[in-house]
Amino acid sequence: MKEDISKNTILVLVVLTVVISLLGTWTVINEVNNIKVTSPEVSREAQSSGKIMLTINPPDEVETTGKVVLTKTQ
Repeated sequence: MKEDISKNTILVLVVLTVVISLLGTWTVINEVNNIKVTSPEVSREAQSSGKIMLTINPPDEVETTGKVVLTKTQ
């Protein structure tokens, strides 16, 4: 019968797993914090308003859900 893995080997593997996990988590959190979100500059002429008509169609006999249609009106 083969010998079992020693407790020291298991301990080293667990410690390495925890260290690698912590380093990975720290890296991801650091990168997420470094993301800078900027919105594009919009000129006054590009800003406008409009109307949207919402139509909710009844479900078809085959489908179990309805359909929503958005239509831009002038």
